[in-house]
Amino acid sequence: MTRPRLPMSDDLRTLAQAVVSAYETYDGERTASVGRDYTVITDCRRRYYAACKALGEALDDPDAGLSVHGARAILAALDAERAQGYARAMVEVVERADHSADYTGWSDYALGHRDAHERLAVWARERLPAAAERD
Repeated sequence: MTRPRLPMSDDLRTLAQAVVSAYETYDGERTASVGRDYTVITDCRRRYYAACKALGEALDDPDAGLSVHGARAILAALDAERAQGYARAMVEVVERADHSADYTGWSDYALGHRDAHERLAVWARERLPAAAERD
């Protein structure tokens, strides 16, 4: 038995963003106080439902009944995943820069590298709290 192919996070992000955009267009047309065109509203609603269906099919559950709320939840989860990956990368940069700065010799060449590694570690440490706060 073959496992279903799960969509890549970029695919999910694109589909979820399409749902949110389609809903915002539909909601804007529907709530317009002037110049309502019911043909346009119907078309916007159809596009919104089609985007929801495409997202459900990508998740291998076409009857999931996904809505703009589900799409926003998916986008929030993907943003959190991206922030955690960024924070992990910054921790690795700090560790590698500290390690490289500790094991250089005393020549002018090595001291220049050590100084560069220390500055890189300081730069990454300054950004680490903001990345961790987003997690």
